[in-house]
Amino acid sequence: MVQTIGGVTRLLMGISLDGAGRLTPERLADLKNLSRALSKVRLRRLSNRLNELARRVGSREKTGSEAGRDVAVLLTDLVQTAKFIKTHLKGASSRSEVLGEIFECRWNERDLQVITDRVLAEMAITTEPLERTSRLDSRYLMDTRSGEVLVARTVHENPQSEDVLLPKAKTGLIHLLKGRVFPGFPPREVRLEDCAEVDEPMDQRSLNALLELAHESVARLTVHCAQLWRNFFAPPATFELVRTHALMAVRTDIYVMDPTGELLRIDRAGSPQGVRCVRLAERARLAAIFGRVCRDPDGRLTMAPLAVLALLKGLELIRL
Repeated sequence: MVQTIGGVTRLLMGISLDGAGRLTPERLADLKNLSRALSKVRLRRLSNRLNELARRVGSREKTGSEAGRDVAVLLTDLVQTAKFIKTHLKGASSRSEVLGEIFECRWNERDLQVITDRVLAEMAITTEPLERTSRLDSRYLMDTRSGEVLVARTVHENPQSEDVLLPKAKTGLIHLLKGRVFPGFPPREVRLEDCAEVDEPMDQRSLNALLELAHESVARLTVHCAQLWRNFFAPPATFELVRTHALMAVRTDIYVMDPTGELLRIDRAGSPQGVRCVRLAERARLAAIFGRVCRDPDGRLTMAPLAVLALLKGLELIRL
């Protein structure tokens, strides 16, 4: 394995020196085959990034455009990931969250952290295809005391996944008596072992407590994200709740304006939730927005909304 990763590193360094634009269709096909081989030995991140590199370069070859910043970022990621794997295989100690990101780790029970006595609010649910053979449902849960966001994931294999209805978010609080949290970057995955779900919708006191956990401003959110992404191997996206004063249109873009007047771009292209968020703002005041936060190709902090705290008859949590 060390020799294989060493060969991958030399290959990537060669591509960096020669330029990705010089890769022939045959070489791109070789990179895709290498990506599939790395996937079989659970080198998930290296496999995904290598496949994405081949796809991006191939797409640029068809359009006749030059390799851009996105290809350079992928190459940097690939080289750093390959070097990390090589160092780890030689016996260097590594943090568990980084190992979970680099490898397709299968954690033992002793690796999981036991958590007890948590009160969780289900902020949103997403569902997406997984490797064309199954469906992945993700429930995003916010700890109403600490503000930590956890995610509970469920995989439905095909063809059974076609018969399983899409999940619906719980309207009431979830009292987690006991659970186990997997090592990893935020949001950490949680296994709900013993919990009780309240059938009644959250009252105004609970919703106001949830609002108090939101980032007070876009500036606070920016600092928080910068700290998370200080680690090179941290995922490029996080899930956060930020206070909102209004939505603002600037040319063709829509922004969240926080109480201090700073702006956060709303992603309307990635999912229909962004459009629903804009429509909701036309008939209600949005107090806070929960969603996926990342940087767009231009480096701007961007949020893909999943839920909002809106003032209608009172404060309400609305999943988009």
